[in-house]
Amino acid sequence: FFFALFLYWARLWERGRRWTPWAMAAALAPWVNLHGGFLLGWLILGGAALFIAGHLIFKLLVWRRLNWPRALAIVVLALLGLLAPHVSALVLGLCAAVVVLAVAVADHIGSEREESGPAVA
Repeated sequence: FFFALFLYWARLWERGRRWTPWAMAAALAPWVNLHGGFLLGWLILGGAALFIAGHLIFKLLVWRRLNWPRALAIVVLALLGLLAPHVSALVLGLCAAVVVLAVAVADHIGSEREESGPAVA
């Protein structure tokens, strides 16, 4: 749709319509942000953030304790959202997987500490 619209506006520009470059500049923002790859990147990050947030809320309600690695992971995923327009969905998926893996490693290390008890010096 946008490509056809830009071709039409380019023809109008050739015929002397002075307003067409301004219309093209205004149409660039929705064209870029409605691109399928852009939306897919947000879905990837949002899905990972919802998964982590759901488990964070579960732990908060059951054990009345905030899980800091999960809270930090949600912040990191939100900051990765700033990259969404600039990188491919594959890169965002890899970053989301690394964040989820880091949360799993932090949970594993935390569970080992709880099982071993306090350190005796």
